[in-house]
Amino acid sequence: MESFLLERIKINLEDPSNTQRRFRALASAGALIAHPNSSNSAVSEIVDALFCFISRRDGDSTFLRSVVKLLGDAAAFKKTLAPSIVDLLRPILHGGDHLQADAFAALTSVEGFALDEELALSLASSPVVAVRLMLVKSLVSFLDGDKMRAVVLEPHVMIRVLLGLADDLYPFIRLTAVDGLASWCRNKDSYVSFPMVECFYDCATSLLHDADELTRLSAIRLVSACGQFFERSKEETCYSELMDAIFVQLCLMARDMDKKVRIEAFSALGKMGVASENALQQSLSRKILGTRCAFVHGLEDEFYEARLAILYYSIPSDYFILSNSEVRMAACKSMGMLSSLSVQFAAAALDLLTDMLNDYSTAVRLQTLEALYQMASNDHLIFPERHVQLFLDLLSDVSASIRYATRKLLLKMKLSKLEMFKSTLSSLLSNLEKKPEEEEDIFFVLFYIGLKHAKFATKLANQFTSEILLTGEGELSLDTPLVAGQLVLAVSSTFSNEQIIAESPTVLFSYAIPLCGRISRSLGGLISQDVLLKHLLHLNAVQSKSEERQSTSTKLQEALVNIINCNGQCSSMLPLELENSMTEFSANMLHACMVSTPLVLYHHEVRHIDDVLEQRIKLILAKVQEIWPLIQVQPQNVFNAKRMLRACMEELYVIGLDNNGCGADLVAFASEYVHVIILIAKIWEQLHSKASQVVGMNSLDILIEKLEASLRRIIFCFPGLSMEEECHVLELILLCHVFRLHKIGICSEEDKQKKKMSLVISRLELLGEGRFNLSDFIEEVKRFCTEEGEREFFRSHTIAKFLQHFDLKMVPLCAKFKHIKANLQALGNDSENPFNFISGLPVGIKFQVILHNISQTHRIWLRMVVGDSIQYVFLNVCQFGGSEDARERAATLPFYATPRAESFLLMACICMECLPDEYFFHLKKETGKPKQECTQISDEIIVYFFQSKKN
Repeated sequence: MESFLLERIKINLEDPSNTQRRFRALASAGALIAHPNSSNSAVSEIVDALFCFISRRDGDSTFLRSVVKLLGDAAAFKKTLAPSIVDLLRPILHGGDHLQADAFAALTSVEGFALDEELALSLASSPVVAVRLMLVKSLVSFLDGDKMRAVVLEPHVMIRVLLGLADDLYPFIRLTAVDGLASWCRNKDSYVSFPMVECFYDCATSLLHDADELTRLSAIRLVSACGQFFERSKEETCYSELMDAIFVQLCLMARDMDKKVRIEAFSALGKMGVASENALQQSLSRKILGTRCAFVHGLEDEFYEARLAILYYSIPSDYFILSNSEVRMAACKSMGMLSSLSVQFAAAALDLLTDMLNDYSTAVRLQTLEALYQMASNDHLIFPERHVQLFLDLLSDVSASIRYATRKLLLKMKLSKLEMFKSTLSSLLSNLEKKPEEEEDIFFVLFYIGLKHAKFATKLANQFTSEILLTGEGELSLDTPLVAGQLVLAVSSTFSNEQIIAESPTVLFSYAIPLCGRISRSLGGLISQDVLLKHLLHLNAVQSKSEERQSTSTKLQEALVNIINCNGQCSSMLPLELENSMTEFSANMLHACMVSTPLVLYHHEVRHIDDVLEQRIKLILAKVQEIWPLIQVQPQNVFNAKRMLRACMEELYVIGLDNNGCGADLVAFASEYVHVIILIAKIWEQLHSKASQVVGMNSLDILIEKLEASLRRIIFCFPGLSMEEECHVLELILLCHVFRLHKIGICSEEDKQKKKMSLVISRLELLGEGRFNLSDFIEEVKRFCTEEGEREFFRSHTIAKFLQHFDLKMVPLCAKFKHIKANLQALGNDSENPFNFISGLPVGIKFQVILHNISQTHRIWLRMVVGDSIQYVFLNVCQFGGSEDARERAATLPFYATPRAESFLLMACICMECLPDEYFFHLKKETGKPKQECTQISDEIIVYFFQSKKN
């Protein structure tokens, strides 16, 4: 059969009169080559026959290009024939036609093909654009660590080729070559000398004013990479002059006409590790007539353009309210990073940054606060008294992120005057009164600044006590924000030293006892409620020796009994030494301040989890990480990998049967995480399947939607994730967005996906700044997001490169989070006892709802689905009984869209409306529905209905 098929293929190929028959013969030849049972002799005969056509140039260009591609496939399928095919195709690489490009494309994936000096120089001078483009991309891929690219070039030859291609007429070749030089410069393992990098710098400066904006972006990245190299080579005599020259060049590019170029310039400025005081001051000065005052123009970006447009083109000013603010954000971030270089620069930058606190963009205000926080972290922030009130006004900002970032900065500020301290306290108490749901974070800030400014706090506490005695108020309402905040401040100051304790008013400690639970919870478990209560009792005992001890003791005992009876949280007095607890607490407070982030909207309590359980779960997650190479490197083994992952899920299910409380939360997190990896494995399998384009993308879309929903559950249903855990999940979210880019016809959605990916990358950079480096996968996606829309011709290569760089690391499990979940039950209903209904009329359903770890600030919905009809019912958490750990309510809720049928099934579940979600946003804001994206927090239940009999 094989010989017969081979003979037919040869006959059809030799028929020049029928083009369609020739192409059918090529298809048959490809099937014979790809078949695993085909003999090497038959494939060898086909290869010889195909090469005869190329050597004779027998056929049109389309046919010959198909022949070359088929020869490349033959080398990939039959490894034993690869050397001979390489020898056959290699002479074509020295031609100058389009067949040269096809031969190069075919050989780059063939094992045994190596790019040597002679061939590289020949390809670099090829008149075919596609050849030069494939050459530079091959070199850059090799520099980026792609071991599949066999390149045997001396360093000086590769640099010579890249520098030559950096002057190519084709823009994409230029920018790719420049990126290659930047990779070479950043690679510490590759040999590169000071004169080489000077040559790179000269090349970059010549391209800074290139007509193509993408090339200018690459040139800025190369200038930045050269600066980082010069910074490591401080022994050179011209080191300082070069660093200042680079700084000035980047300042000049901050005035570029293209917005992305300006952003890249400011980003590169922020990475400058060295610059003279003169250069730094010139970048801020408004008096310089040249173009060096980069930051002034950066912070006024878009406003400057608006004035020109209004003046010359009569464009309405309202148009610019909708303009982007990325340039101002980049300028603010860069100023914060450069503030570590100079105290004088930080002082001058402060005046400019305080103006940005009034920016209309929330993102700009948030980035400004981050820059100020970075200044404070470097001990370079000296807030003048004239700016304090402007800063404190942000505590009343409409954005929760701004309020949290402002309070975070307060932890770093030094309040040198009592009036500044009073203003800060007044603003925090006003914040507490307007936003009682943020009590935990505000208490934390009050406690810390009271500990840090103990003398001021004690003075205000004494004044507050005097006011109480003067007005004759014997009782205080602890629900009043003013009272609660003052008590927290008074308690915090006592952790400073013995002298402060002696000066503190005794009466406030008695009033503070009922607040022990709220204060301890706000401190994130750094000090337990029992220890704090014992501390207050100790303070009363020390300071009440001259008072009526019996009366005081009775009041304290009554307060203690009330606390125990009311909330049941004070289980026992721990046998801990108070002095040791105070010392440990004071040491941990600073650590807690440093690791807190402005977007953490949920403080958690440290809870005890069985060490054996935690170790079991960590072993399972380690096994998941070990399975990953089977998915990534060997897509054909994904079936076995999925089977092993399901075994991990079953093991977690068995573990969950014997655990509740904190242990159940940990098991739930691990189960959701393993489910995410299973979905990724399924998507990975489809993307690498040869039949994926034939089957269509519907099933792939469904898998991506499921993956997105699971990741959303991890982000929003497990509050209290550590920074490392959040970064791990965010990288998976970034992978999910990359999967969406692999859809057919993605061009219309590319900008939206780029925006989402940029937001995720910004959050990763914010979390990891100064703590860890971003992975190669994140850096590759970041590079893609900064480029103008990728051409369709390069899309498949780009996505494949993303997936090649992704590597699943072990999830850093800290196990200090809670699990938001719900239980839903339809009372008195099952398949044997359905509810009666009348078609077209509403029907009432009695539900039993239990909410776990839900606060009053959460928005909870009941979703009911019948066919295509979806109805949401808002559940007011305030109407639920119980505590935050478990809230319960039974309610009869209506369903309106009863269908015209004898019976029907209703699917119901509990959903939680997520915070304004910048990573996933799909739902529209419609009346009667959640305004933000929702995540399901309960299992879906079935409610059975049967038509009532008509009389």
